[in-house]
Amino acid sequence: MADPGGSPPPVVPYPPPQQLHPVPPDPSVLATSPARPRRWPRALLTALVAALVATSAGLAVTVVRLRDRLADQQASAAASARLADEQIAAGVAATNGLAERLGALEAKVGEQPDLPKVASAVQPSVFTIRTEQGIGSGFVLRTAGGRSTLVTNFHVVEEAWASPSREVMVANEGRRLTGTVRRVVEERDLALVEVAAELPALVRATTAPKVGDPVLAIGSPLGLAGSASSGIVSAVRPGSLQFSAPVSPGNSGGPVVDRRGHVLGVATAKLVGNGAEGLSFAVPVDAVCAALEVC
Repeated sequence: MADPGGSPPPVVPYPPPQQLHPVPPDPSVLATSPARPRRWPRALLTALVAALVATSAGLAVTVVRLRDRLADQQASAAASARLADEQIAAGVAATNGLAERLGALEAKVGEQPDLPKVASAVQPSVFTIRTEQGIGSGFVLRTAGGRSTLVTNFHVVEEAWASPSREVMVANEGRRLTGTVRRVVEERDLALVEVAAELPALVRATTAPKVGDPVLAIGSPLGLAGSASSGIVSAVRPGSLQFSAPVSPGNSGGPVVDRRGHVLGVATAKLVGNGAEGLSFAVPVDAVCAALEVC
C-alpha cells in the first residue's frame, strides 16, 4: 500500500528458490542380495514324518480293533436274536401243545353225557299207561295231523287189546288223555297206542350202540312217573339190547335213550333171582320200527 505523504518503499527481492538435489542411493543397501526362504532342519522333518507314520499306524490299529469289536458285537447280537427266536419258537410250540391237550380234554369232557339235561328233555314225551289190570310206560315216537302215536309193550296193554273199547289212560304230569290200542305185535311184545293230541315226539337213534355207551331208562316204575335210572350198554345181542340201568315193574314200555336222548330201544324185561343184578333188556329201536312201521 502507498504512503500518501512520501516516496514508495524500497523493493526487497525474495531469495531465489533452492534447488532440489536427489538423494544418492546407499551402496550398502544395493549390495544386499534377496532374502531366501528358511529351511527346516532335516532331523526335525524326519521326526515329524516318523510321528505322522506312528500316528497313522496307531489309527489303523484302532480302526481294526473297532472293526473287530463291532464284528463281535454284531455276532453277539445275532446270537442273542437266534436265541430269542428259538425261545419264542419253543414258547409257541409249548402253547400249541397246551392248546392241543386242552382241546383233547374238552373233547373228552364233551363226550361225557349231561344226564340231567337228557332226562329233562326226554320226560315230556314219556307217559304212564294205565289199564284196569295195571300200569306201564310208553313214549311218543310220531306226531302228525293232531294225533300222536305212542310205543309200549304188548304185555302192558294186553287186557285192553282184548276188551271191546281197547282204551287205556295215558298220563304225564297231571295231563290225562284217553288212548286207543291200534296195533300189536305179540311175538315182539310191542304195541301202538294212539291219542287225539299232538305231543312232543322222541327221535330214534341212527347210530348203533356200543358196549359201554351210557344209557338212561325212563318210565314209571311202580307207578312213580318221571323216574330215570342210568347205566351202560352191557351187550348188543341178536334181537335184544342188554343194559345195566335198573328197571322195575312199571318201566315196561318206556324208552331206553342214549347220551343225546335218542331212542335205543323199548325197556321190556329184566332177569331176577339167583344173585342176578343189572340184567335189563330192551327191544332195539330198529326192530320196533320194522315191526310196527311207525318210524
